[in-house]
Amino acid sequence: MENTGWTMPTHIIAAAGVVINEKREILMVKTHNAGWVFPGG
Repeated sequence: MENTGWTMPTHIIAAAGVVINEKREILMVKTHNAGWVFPGG
């Protein structure tokens, strides 16, 4: 295998949050494979 100088990451850095509006409703995101989840990335 050729050495290109590129290395696979050993971990992924991500963030998530909870968003609540004045009516105390929580923002959720519907995904195709995981159902309803908190927004993040």
